[in-house]
Amino acid sequence: MKKSPNNIKRLSYQISYEPLHEIDEATSLYNQKLLQDANAGKWGIIRKLKKCVANNPDNPIYKNYLYTAYKRKRKDEEARAILDQTIAQHPDYLFGKLCLAGEYLYAEKIEEIPKILGETMELKLLYPERDVFHVSEVMTFLQIACYYFIGIKEWDHARVRLDIMRQIDSKNPMVEAVEEKLENALVTADLRKLITVDSYPKVDYPASKTAPVLEHELLRNFYKYSTEDFPADLIDQIMVLPRNTLIRDLELIVEDASRRYDWFYKKNRHFVFSEQEFPVHALYFLAGLKATGSLPVILNLLRQGEDRLEYWFSDSLEEIFVEPLYVLGESQLELLREFILEPHIAASARMLISKVVAQIVFQQPRRKSEVVQWFRKVLQYHLDHPDNEGIIDTEFIQFTVLEITSVNAKELIPLFKKIWNNGWVFESQAENLDFFIRTLKAPVDYEDKMFIPKDIHGFYSPEYPDIPSTGWDPVENKEAALNRLMRKKNNPTVETLGGTYMDEDEQETGTTGTYIAKPKTGRNEPCPCGSGKKYKKCCLNK
Repeated sequence: MKKSPNNIKRLSYQISYEPLHEIDEATSLYNQKLLQDANAGKWGIIRKLKKCVANNPDNPIYKNYLYTAYKRKRKDEEARAILDQTIAQHPDYLFGKLCLAGEYLYAEKIEEIPKILGETMELKLLYPERDVFHVSEVMTFLQIACYYFIGIKEWDHARVRLDIMRQIDSKNPMVEAVEEKLENALVTADLRKLITVDSYPKVDYPASKTAPVLEHELLRNFYKYSTEDFPADLIDQIMVLPRNTLIRDLELIVEDASRRYDWFYKKNRHFVFSEQEFPVHALYFLAGLKATGSLPVILNLLRQGEDRLEYWFSDSLEEIFVEPLYVLGESQLELLREFILEPHIAASARMLISKVVAQIVFQQPRRKSEVVQWFRKVLQYHLDHPDNEGIIDTEFIQFTVLEITSVNAKELIPLFKKIWNNGWVFESQAENLDFFIRTLKAPVDYEDKMFIPKDIHGFYSPEYPDIPSTGWDPVENKEAALNRLMRKKNNPTVETLGGTYMDEDEQETGTTGTYIAKPKTGRNEPCPCGSGKKYKKCCLNK
């Protein structure tokens, strides 16, 4: 099917939406009713169509309708008999050919289809004397052609014809049917080529059943509140604690998720957000303090294997980790590269790092060349170790490739070609290699820029993606927290952890209000709006 450019020939024909042959209105309406009844398998339609066939032996259309009626009635032998008769008596009748091709598709004898529809599967070459085809002929022919090429795994040929179908009539049910079949075929083909890395805990912590000993008891609140109902006043109290001892406690809390994994797993059949989001709190505060020295502790948590990461963070790993990892790791790319190339790390954890590094181009454009070189080393390492079962993971490679395409890294085109030729990027992820080449050359789209919280409160605010991504100084962050605490200390109507509040506007007038907390919905729970989606995918950020 693959022709050289010299053999390419431009084909053209007209598509008609009107009947190709003159027919009176009464007959046209009658035929439409016959076809409708045949498709519906209406009672008595077979007998009626037999009479039409007998009375119009030279007209193949009624034989085609009768074939349809037999198929709807599950009378396969009778259907094949009338189809054979149609082809014998009307060898040039297109729908007869298409019905026979459909029979071969159903019987999984796709090698027979080119014998009927032509080796090129082109309508104009099958009927070179015709310049006009009815839209139903064109759409049905293209659908059969798509199914054929899907069957022989010639995805590009199927896509080309599917695109033509969309241009002709994007709302036609045949288009949706082909799209679904192509998508399913690509996924099935991908699953057969899928290469995964077995992950398991790479850092051993002594198992424990007791909570860590902390220097700041205030941090026990991490085990009492979820991230969605953590009191803002408590955040300020924690941020003014001595930095060094605070960081030590936060690191112990991060490690607690590994030390007490077995204990929590056995204790809580269902995840309890108010008790078990403590590692997320610790992560947010370490990012809020810009404690870059704590990055190894965070990476050790990500070294605990897919099962433990799934338990603690479910499908929210990216949602929780990317921004804090950016804050802590954007200046430590060598450490991140060592982590990402370490054998038997969960693919989901490695993908976080690829996203973080790509974001540097959006947040700090002047560092683009540094990022490109980082990705070059990562891709080259995979190419140099193609048989390393602890490294080669197609899900990770595809994710990383797509992240690279977002940053205009056209310098990596030679490596991309090698990655593609190794079969590590699946065709369900892209049309072909040219797709990646085009996207690599495309300008950086800054709509992909993430908004990094400007202070610790940003990590707890569902609105933080809308906050401008300006950097912050942890010292200024601490001073802001001190100022807020001083205002509240001098205003007795504001309870540190209670339910009475007074905002800055109300302080001028002396009025107060009562805050009534609404029931909290977990980010992975069904959205209370009734949409059927998870809360985080629906109303969380509204």
